Amino acid sequence: MEFTLTHIERVVALLDELKETYRQLLYQYNAVVAGNPNRLADNIADLVQIQGNTIKLGFTLPAEWKFVENDTRPHWPPPQAIEDWVRLKPVQKYSLPNGKEPTDKQVAFLIGRKIATVGTEGKHLLEEAIIRTDFFNRMMRIIQNEMAEHANKEITQILMTL
Repeated sequence: MEFTLTHIERVVALLDELKETYRQLLYQYNAVVAGNPNRLADNIADLVQIQGNTIKLGFTLPAEWKFVENDTRPHWPPPQAIEDWVRLKPVQKYSLPNGKEPTDKQVAFLIGRKIATVGTEGKHLLEEAIIRTDFFNRMMRIIQNEMAEHANKEITQILMTL
C-alpha cells in the first residue's frame, strides 16, 4: 500500500507556525547580524519538497544563523564584523582609566579576545520554537490522521468489492 499526503496544507500550516514562532524568538532575543538587524528573522524561507514517498520539510536561512543558533569553539572572529556589531548593538562601554570612553574598535577587540578565549554561547532558538509549537508530536498526529484516512478508504474499497 502506497501512502501519499492528501492534506499537505496541514503540514504547510504547521511549518508556517514553526517559522513564525522562530521569527518571534529571533526578534525577542534580538539575534541580529551585522549590517542588518532583521536579516535572520526576515529571511526565513520554507522548504517543502515531496518526491515520491519522501517529504522534506525545513527552512533555508542566511549562513549566519548557525553562529546565533549554535555554540562555537574559541576562535578569532573577523574584526570588522565585530566592530560593525558593536555599532549596531547597545554595548555598554566602561570608562577607561584615563576617564575617556573606549572606541568601537577597542570594544570590538575586547569582544573578539573573549570569543577567542571561550567561544560563543548559542541561543538554540530553533530548538525552543520546536518545543513551543510541539512540532514533532503535531506532525506525527497529522501523519497518523492521514494514514488512518487513507487506510479507511482502502478498506472501504476492498469491502465494496465483496
